[in-house]
Amino acid sequence: MQELYNVDNYKKFLKISLEARRNSSEFEENTFNYLHPISVVAEIIATLPFIKITQEEADKAIACALLHSATENSNYPFEYMGLDKDVVEGVKALTKDNSLPTPRLQTTDCLTRLSKLPKYI
Repeated sequence: MQELYNVDNYKKFLKISLEARRNSSEFEENTFNYLHPISVVAEIIATLPFIKITQEEADKAIACALLHSATENSNYPFEYMGLDKDVVEGVKALTKDNSLPTPRLQTTDCLTRLSKLPKYI
């Protein structure tokens, strides 16, 4: 039986996510910043047995989940790390636009951008 996702990729993107947060201005201020991407990826992993996506697509979804909020609080250069184009676009789509005045508008904007990407992102 094929694995649902690649554990080594999970560890790689978790490490990148945590390193980005360590360099963040909110590093010591908020434990939620560390737990949020892990809880998001846990939800994705829990759904994998029930959805029809490839392991490669699952790995991309996991990468996006782990990296998305790190870009909001750091200057980590995700776009220049040689990441897959779908992952870069997914991270961009999931990253809140802080220039929008309310969380509701930020969420709507993210959902609009996500709707233009592959379903697994």
